[in-house]
Amino acid sequence: MEPPTDTDELCRRIIGDAYDNTRELSGVPVELKEQVRNTASDYLDRCKELARDAKGEAEWKSALLEGVFRPLVKLFGQDRLATSASDKPWRTELKPRPPSLRDLLSSTPRLGVTSGIPATASTSFDLTGRFTSTEPSETATETSETTAVSTIEDPDPSNPLTTPKPDIVVGLARRSFSEVHQALLGEWQDKAKLLSEPQLVQHGLHFPFLLVEAKGLATSGNMMGAENQAAVGGACAINILRALQNLERHFPLAHIIFSVSTEGPLHQLNIHYIVGGQYHMTVRRAWRTTLGRDCTEFVVALARIIQWGGDQYRDEITASLQRYVGHLQVSF
Repeated sequence: MEPPTDTDELCRRIIGDAYDNTRELSGVPVELKEQVRNTASDYLDRCKELARDAKGEAEWKSALLEGVFRPLVKLFGQDRLATSASDKPWRTELKPRPPSLRDLLSSTPRLGVTSGIPATASTSFDLTGRFTSTEPSETATETSETTAVSTIEDPDPSNPLTTPKPDIVVGLARRSFSEVHQALLGEWQDKAKLLSEPQLVQHGLHFPFLLVEAKGLATSGNMMGAENQAAVGGACAINILRALQNLERHFPLAHIIFSVSTEGPLHQLNIHYIVGGQYHMTVRRAWRTTLGRDCTEFVVALARIIQWGGDQYRDEITASLQRYVGHLQVSF
C-alpha cells in the first residue's frame, strides 16, 4: 500500500524527491552546507572503522548520536529542538492497543447469526515489520512496503506490546514554548489529556518527530528487531499528535513521524502515519553508510527532517496551542 497522497507529498517536501545531487546538498541552507558536508565525511570515516572492527550496538548508537544527531540539531534546531538518548521507557498510555479477541471474532465472517458481540470494522495488526531488506547499492533505495500495526483505541493496561524506549529521540524543546504554552502543556501532561512529553522521566522534550532504533553487527541485534521497536515508537508519537488534534480540531490532518532503524552500516529511513484508523510504517529509503554517496544522502535527509522539525512542524504545533488559548480567552 502506498502512503496517502497528502502524506507522500509532505514527505517529499521534507526530504526531497528521488535522489538529490549530493554535491549540491539540495535543501540545505547555503551557509550550512559546509558543516553538513563535514558531518557526513566524519561519519563516513567512523562507520568504516566500526564496520571493520565489527562493533556492537553501543558503539554504533554513540557514533550516530554524537557524530550526526547532536551536530545537526545544534545547526538547525538551535534552542527550538531537544535530543534525548535516555534509556528510560515511554508512557505506557501512548501505546496502540492490539485488537482483542472480541475484535477478532466480531470481524470474522460467520454463517449464522452472532449474538452478544457488537460488530466492528475489520482490523489489521502486525508489528513484525516484515520488510524485505536488501543490500543498498552506492545509490540509496526507495521502497513502499507498508505495515499496518493496529487500530486506534483506548490504551489497555494488559497491552502486550513492548513499551518504547528509543535509542535516540528528537523533539521540540520545552524552552521553545512560551510560558503560557508551557503551563498548558504541563496541565495536560498532569491530567494525561495530552502526553506531549512521552518519557516517564521528563527531559523537556515534547512532541517527538524523529526516533532511532540502532543495532550493531553482533548476533543479538538485527534490522527486524530495530523495525519492530521503531513501529511501536512511531505509533506512540503519532498518538501524541492525535491527542492534540482531539483537543484542537484545526490541527493539520496530515501527520507524519520519521524513524531510523539501523543494523551496523545499514541505515533505513521509515515514515509513520495513519490510514483508515490503522497505523502504518513505510520504509522510505535505505543506505549503506560505509559508501560515500550513501552516507552523504543519509546525513542530508536527516538534516532536512531536523530543519523541518524546528520550523514547519514546530510552527503548526505552536499555532494549534495558541488557537486553543484564544478559545479559552474568548470563553471567559
